[in-house]
Amino acid sequence: MSDTYVRALRAAGQFTDTGRPAVAWLITIARNVVASHYRAAGRPTAFNTGDARLAPTPEDHLEQRHDETEVLVALAELPPRQREILVARFMDGRSVSECAAQLGMSEQAVRAMTYRGLQALRACLEEPSVEVLHA
Repeated sequence: MSDTYVRALRAAGQFTDTGRPAVAWLITIARNVVASHYRAAGRPTAFNTGDARLAPTPEDHLEQRHDETEVLVALAELPPRQREILVARFMDGRSVSECAAQLGMSEQAVRAMTYRGLQALRACLEEPSVEVLHA
């Protein structure tokens, strides 16, 4: 799951807002992440996503927590309005029109703010981070 968010944020510049919920774009990325995983493992990529029961390892949980923390830290660095729109669009799954109505903005302004917010978030995530190592 965290790979999906990381890939989505890295591909933010390629996202075209059609007014549909952004979750459809995220689902496509998730499907591609799973297919890549199976391809890399040398397993067939044809599978029924409704029946897939992949048990995450403890390492997967740690990596997911680390990625989620990176995204949350990067979100905290954004201006409040950009952060609010990105959370509403990508975490809450709201449409452009729902965000526009809630925030009292035009749909075009929400699209523009989404684009700028994703670019800023991507830049934050690409900055080298300092990791603290515990001895």
